[in-house]
Amino acid sequence: MIGKVKRKLYDHFRHAKVLDDRREVEVVVAVHMLKVQRRKKQFPEMAERHVAWMRPAEAANCVREPDLKQLLLSVS
Repeated sequence: MIGKVKRKLYDHFRHAKVLDDRREVEVVVAVHMLKVQRRKKQFPEMAERHVAWMRPAEAANCVREPDLKQLLLSVS
């Protein structure tokens, strides 16, 4: 995404990240708001990502992480 990121932290959530060797580590994800100006047509992780524009409440139904789901619902 290309756009302007707000400096102020919006929120954060904890996430269990699975590493290449299948170990899990807990990470804290800092969330900043981004005003999107445009999306690049190609990016390095393209084959690993599904991109879809939707409202935060709809996105909350698409994620598994409870903390991220709650964060998305708080944006709505």
